[in-house]
Amino acid sequence: MHSATTGGGKALLFQKIRGHEPWRALAQAPATMRQMALALGASEDRLIQCVASCLGRPLLGLEEVQKAPCKEKVLKASSIDLTSMPVHQHSERDGGLYIGAGLGIVRDPDTGIQNLAFHRMMLKGRGRRVSVWPRGIRGGFIRNMPKRGCPCPSRW
Repeated sequence: MHSATTGGGKALLFQKIRGHEPWRALAQAPATMRQMALALGASEDRLIQCVASCLGRPLLGLEEVQKAPCKEKVLKASSIDLTSMPVHQHSERDGGLYIGAGLGIVRDPDTGIQNLAFHRMMLKGRGRRVSVWPRGIRGGFIRNMPKRGCPCPSRW
């Protein structure tokens, strides 16, 4: 709590990752409430109100483009290999390698309700194999899909 509330934390930039030399990784950015307020152009005492007001606003000034740096390397589902990324063990008691904040998008096959959430994902092997502990409002339908004989339709 100390670093989150008093501004003592630091963002971490890893530029030379052994075995993954072309990759760079950024963690804890922004690392503190002060840094988050600075990034959003708000004062620390108004940060929560600023974020709440931003969440209620439509995004303005967006433009869809065909070419962009984020589109320079596109992987198709069949060629995705999560073991090629710098995924690491976070603590000595972890049971394996984890993606700290993986974005999961799932759809309930019965209702069509879609859910998007950040999850800690344990790498289980090549391809797109991860295990996730689904929590939250719609996590129940994900947990129950194997019992119904359904694979989890996902885009991880």
